[in-house]
Amino acid sequence: MKKIKKELLVNALNSIINNENNSVSINDKEILKIYRDQLIFENNIDKITKIVLALSKWFVLIMTND
Repeated sequence: MKKIKKELLVNALNSIINNENNSVSINDKEILKIYRDQLIFENNIDKITKIVLALSKWFVLIMTND
């Protein structure tokens, strides 16, 4: 179950990173690539949770920064 959810998050990040028509900046896409890569290679649930929390904070900052 955890693996499926992790894969869904990685796929969602890939969609954002690879979509050239969205308003996400190149710098922000580079940050997303770092989070995505960490998720791909991490298997410790506590570290994955920390990555997801950091990613959530990043999304909030981006959404309120407009």
